[in-house]
Amino acid sequence: MDFQQVKEIVSLKEYADANLERRGRNTYVCPICDSGNGPSKSAAFTVDEKGKSWHCYSAKCGAHGDIFDLAGVLNQTEDKLEQKRYVCEWAGIPDDGPAVSAPGRGAFSFDTEFVVSRGGALKRRDAERQEEDKTDAEQEGLRKKAEEYVVRCRDGIRDPRAVAYVESRGFTVEEAESFGWGFDPTYTTDMESRSYGKPALILPYGEDAPWMFVARYIDKGTHEDKKCNNPKDLKGPESFDKSLSNREAVFVVEGLMDAYALRVLGYTAIALNGSNRDELVARSIVERGYRGTVVILTDSDEAGRTARGRMEAVLDKGGIDHISAEVEGSNDPAELFERDREALRALLEEVRERAASASEERAQEAYEEALGAFRVLDPASIAGDIFTLEGAKDPIPTGFSTIDGVLGGGLQPGSLYVLGAVSSLGKTTLAVQIADNIARSGRSTLFVTIEQSAQEIVAKSLSRIISECGRDCSTTDLTSKRRRFEDWGEAEYSRLIKACESYTNDIAPHLRILEGTEQPNVDSIKAVAEFMGRHDGQPPVIFIDYLQLLAPKSERDTDKRAIDRNVTDLRQVARDLQTPVFVISSLNRSSYSEGVTMDSFKESGAIEYGSDVLLGLQPEGMREHMEKTKDTRTKREADKFIRDTKANDVRSCEIVVLKNRAGRTPYEGIPLKFRARASRFTEK
Repeated sequence: MDFQQVKEIVSLKEYADANLERRGRNTYVCPICDSGNGPSKSAAFTVDEKGKSWHCYSAKCGAHGDIFDLAGVLNQTEDKLEQKRYVCEWAGIPDDGPAVSAPGRGAFSFDTEFVVSRGGALKRRDAERQEEDKTDAEQEGLRKKAEEYVVRCRDGIRDPRAVAYVESRGFTVEEAESFGWGFDPTYTTDMESRSYGKPALILPYGEDAPWMFVARYIDKGTHEDKKCNNPKDLKGPESFDKSLSNREAVFVVEGLMDAYALRVLGYTAIALNGSNRDELVARSIVERGYRGTVVILTDSDEAGRTARGRMEAVLDKGGIDHISAEVEGSNDPAELFERDREALRALLEEVRERAASASEERAQEAYEEALGAFRVLDPASIAGDIFTLEGAKDPIPTGFSTIDGVLGGGLQPGSLYVLGAVSSLGKTTLAVQIADNIARSGRSTLFVTIEQSAQEIVAKSLSRIISECGRDCSTTDLTSKRRRFEDWGEAEYSRLIKACESYTNDIAPHLRILEGTEQPNVDSIKAVAEFMGRHDGQPPVIFIDYLQLLAPKSERDTDKRAIDRNVTDLRQVARDLQTPVFVISSLNRSSYSEGVTMDSFKESGAIEYGSDVLLGLQPEGMREHMEKTKDTRTKREADKFIRDTKANDVRSCEIVVLKNRAGRTPYEGIPLKFRARASRFTEK
């Protein structure tokens, strides 16, 4: 069975219901970022209405995918075949079974042998679906019949018997008419008037279920043991969208007379209207994701307290704000309304104020928790700081005047720079040279190397310094015993001694190199930078080689999510320390045959939007070369152009500025000359 067939037969919504903690009708606790377990219980993980995909809208997460991606998250695997196997095992279907067409099941189903071998699981599912369809059709017919019946009964509300009963319960007949109450002198549960029926007040449920009603018998002398009755076979409402549109508070009471007592006084009320419906109503409120406060005002007897406890448990688990109250001195709100309307009004107002106070406290807690992720600053104070240059920091020159000219004088404190290039074009060498230039100026510098060793990094610096004295000396010449002992003379050793002295005296005092013995994470790099800042009196300029080798924040993160989080965190490090962070990034394979663009960066969405400045290093004239080869030979020609550039010891390169948040992005590249043997870039 292929992936599409599995997706067609297995419900993502059912899979999420079974494996995630639900917070609303289509929302759940995110298994990646844990959104939904905060004090507010507000979940950002959502399954779309069509049940085809999921998305976590949390700013710290943003993960999304289909049912297989979710299975991968839950089972910690990125292997697609394993993800499909987990889904199939959960659904009780084989992941390699035959697929044949069948009506009503899309383009496929399963043969009889398979159904029998699996205990008839799919056959039962089809039978259940057919039964549900039949039940739904029957209910639709009953609803239509009931709604018509309610309308017919409205004409009888002025019957003297009905008026007497309405007034005995504390209502006016005008109020009864406004709610659409009716009267049937011979009510029976099948809604057919017969001579043996009993006189009953017909109470429509309300706007959430205009087809539902309760018959309230008014002839107590002959029907004392059964005061009310529901229409035969008609199911009560299971959702309450209209009532829950009240954003402040909604009351949940037991009976319809209780609900109408509250509605007369201007409050929104949902009636349980039946035994064992307390958990159903509570789940519906949770699924709706209600953000107001639920006030549970059930009867004061044992049954009412039991229902209240069950509702509280469901609402607690669903993260819904709620409080509970009782009608002191009466069994239920309708009884108090009948005796003293104003006393009920006062009670409800006190409860509503208590609900509002509790809601305000929870909102304050959520607000304070949210502020933990922000710095709250006064805009007027910031404007004053700008005017007085309070805390202003000058840009840090890179040592390349043409690059500094485009970047507004150099690397800006508090900004994240990302440099990308194809492999072996010199991006690490360029970063090392810029870092050395900054360290030579006396500025504290931190270079984190994950791909190359610290010896390789220092060898690049010594090779460049020797080259500046007029002779090229490769890093291989510096680190090879054979070349050193067999080929070098006094002059070569003299140049090396001077290079080491220059590096030791001018660069090394202000440069620290961290060599990753394993994948470091952003937090560990920040901790080192903070320590250096306290020791040196200023935070270091941070260089990282390279982005894709940083450790993920969580072992459960996908590659994309790891890049997203690390880019966001690195930018925050730049802001927190008010220092530039310069990161090297690899490119996707398709970019090896074209010029560097926004799309060239692996996981380009996070890098594109998270960086302040995005730079690309490529052969000079790459854009013009690509424009000349817009045919089937384009890829081959581009590959050859890059290979030819790499083959030269002296290479013509250029820096392209793809994004510059605070400056210009020139169309033309910034030309540089790269002497590969000398590990040295110079301006053309």
